[in-house]
Amino acid sequence: MIEEPGICPRTAPNASTPGTADLTRATNDLGYAPQPRPLPPPVMEFAMQNLMKALVLAAGIGLASPALLAEPMAPPKADLTAVSAGVYKLDPGHTNVMFRLSHLGFSGYMGRFDKISGTLDLDPKAPTKSKLDISIEATSVDVNNAKLEEELRDKDAFNVAEFPAITFKSTKLEQKDPTHGEVTGDLTFLGVTKPVTLAVTLNGAGPYPMGQKTGVGFSATATIKRSDFGMKKWLPMVGDDVQLYIETEFQQGS
Repeated sequence: MIEEPGICPRTAPNASTPGTADLTRATNDLGYAPQPRPLPPPVMEFAMQNLMKALVLAAGIGLASPALLAEPMAPPKADLTAVSAGVYKLDPGHTNVMFRLSHLGFSGYMGRFDKISGTLDLDPKAPTKSKLDISIEATSVDVNNAKLEEELRDKDAFNVAEFPAITFKSTKLEQKDPTHGEVTGDLTFLGVTKPVTLAVTLNGAGPYPMGQKTGVGFSATATIKRSDFGMKKWLPMVGDDVQLYIETEFQQGS
């Protein structure tokens, strides 16, 4: 039975449980029950953290943009003609560049990069004339394992001291249909530059529900061989083929 604060169930005295009769008499005579012991510090801390999160969320809702509090907006359409031409800046808070490769044949090991920047010079009326320029900080490699991340930053892996940036600059864009296309560009990694083609899907384009911003969002995939760029650490136990998964948004305006 779980006791709630300030409530003590009245039970008949039990001779096999020392003190039960005394506790019952004290409760009956005094009209109140002994209070339960306070929560252990770790449990109390966890409860307080969740309480604070709830208060912050409530405050955020109260201070939210009127546009968010109004009737929900429909999702943006996957139509580039809904936005204007110009330079769009990559939104690092809504961009993920993830990679996957075989780990000893047992699993597809995944990682990501946490610091990414770039621009998209977009021409909605002639998308193939658009230009993409992306830079990734190699030191931001993230595999959810601090020790392994340090190894990956070493000379025989990402060699971040000598090659701090991984870059991609588009050289050719092909449109397959209104929402799909391919972006071919020069990928420079470990000082080696090779062409890589991204299969790209347009997810949405249009105004954001808050502020004076216009955005476009894409998904993209590609596969490269890391040995082509000189990264041969742990081959062949760890796979050579690296699958890339990209989710990103670009914004224009203040």
